[in-house]
Amino acid sequence: MWREKLRQIPNAADMIFLEALEREGLTRFGGFKFDDYLFLPVAKPEAQWTVYQVCAYLDGPPHLKDKQRADDEFIDAVLTRHGWMPLRFSYRPPLSQRQLAQIINQVKGVLREKEASRNEA
Repeated sequence: MWREKLRQIPNAADMIFLEALEREGLTRFGGFKFDDYLFLPVAKPEAQWTVYQVCAYLDGPPHLKDKQRADDEFIDAVLTRHGWMPLRFSYRPPLSQRQLAQIINQVKGVLREKEASRNEA
């Protein structure tokens, strides 16, 4: 039953996000994967960097509902317990260039911190 609810193909915002990640060079390192499952079958992030254990979710309007928010919080807690850093970005379609720039800057900042930590170790 739950499998039918899973998004099968990336939406427009996902593709805009991927293009921005590519433009910024954020898809070329850190074990980058796009729209792929982690170890939870219900937690499919839009982007993940496996080396840094960072994943990013673009949360559209369905994620504003209380039940979905509770589910997302549970998923984030499980990911965090397993050493992952989930990044969630809420938006209302269409994803604006301003929102996209803010999201990309936040992702860049987290990945820079993770890279710096790896280099220090």
